[in-house]
Amino acid sequence: MRTLYVVTHPEATHHVEKVVGGWHDSRLTPAGLDAAASIAEALRARIPDDAEVELFSSDLLRTRQTADEIAGLFGVRAVLDPRLREKSYGEAGGRPQEWLDQRFIPPPAAGERLRHDEGVAGAETKAMLAQRVYAAMDEIVQRSCEHQVVVTHGGSLTFVVTSWIRMPIEAAGYAAFPVASGSITTLREDDRYHNRAVVSLGDIRHLARKRRFLVLHDYGMGAMWWWMRARSAREIVETFAEVEVAHDAQAPDGNVPEVDIDSPALPGRLDELRAKRDAQRARPGFGAFAGRDVVYLRRRWDGEDGVPAANYLMEVGSDGRRLRQVEQRDDGAAFRSDQDDWAFNPPVVDLFDPELVEMEIRREDFEAAWARAKSCDDSSLS
Repeated sequence: MRTLYVVTHPEATHHVEKVVGGWHDSRLTPAGLDAAASIAEALRARIPDDAEVELFSSDLLRTRQTADEIAGLFGVRAVLDPRLREKSYGEAGGRPQEWLDQRFIPPPAAGERLRHDEGVAGAETKAMLAQRVYAAMDEIVQRSCEHQVVVTHGGSLTFVVTSWIRMPIEAAGYAAFPVASGSITTLREDDRYHNRAVVSLGDIRHLARKRRFLVLHDYGMGAMWWWMRARSAREIVETFAEVEVAHDAQAPDGNVPEVDIDSPALPGRLDELRAKRDAQRARPGFGAFAGRDVVYLRRRWDGEDGVPAANYLMEVGSDGRRLRQVEQRDDGAAFRSDQDDWAFNPPVVDLFDPELVEMEIRREDFEAAWARAKSCDDSSLS
């Protein structure tokens, strides 16, 4: 499996001086140099220690400085390629941003966009930028290395991504993938189908400070716990399927493993849960219910271990636990229950799971079924 990490250089002097970048050869600020070190550390944590790594970079100073930090940590030398440069803004490069803003002619809403003249002498068109970035990417992906890092610029990244997904240049006139400075975009091609995925776009989590969180995986089969260093609780649940962030006071007795979210190899089931989340992220509906206070779902049970076949209508809270439930058995009987009726109540769904989209029902339908159902005291529910 090939993974391509596309890095956009962090803060440079042209950002703080409010001048046009492009081919103007600005350098990283002190904050940018710190961020470049964080980028290198984040990549080191994601790529196995024994993996071969190739590094490619734009030849402008700000990207060379970023690549130098990465090269030092991996013990490799960057291949400098001017085709990975930012778009040239011609005579505007290095001038105040205001100067360019007063002269810039935006592309039309319809018609020729790639070869549109932006009104600045010596500036590249989007077509010229796309053609050279595509040419560089064609050579990079023809190589057999499974872990490659490309250091480029915010404007060029759009055409790195469109090249990766094999979008024809002529179809890319409306494409735009805006990302923050110092970001990491992860692209992956699988070995079997050779599908090319955009796993993450413009990730800047590595630029934030990490804290220690207590993480729990409990789906009714016994709990697993970890202390995890991460930047936020949201980052954890977006990275791993079927976990929740618990309060520190809930920590179990005994030793709880310490892990880092960026580590390429994780203990226990964490590697499996990360792989599961990665697979979900590429599917329509991923995260559709994340952040919702209440979700109403219908889940089918075909019957097993003495539990009769039934449809389960569930009112589920933001933590994936049931609030109320209606069991509609195939024989026509229906029984309702709530949290007071259950001996334990682990999470039953992961609200990031894209499969839940097809299970959603209206609140009105749930309430109607709840009103018609008998109390669970009248059923054989345990």
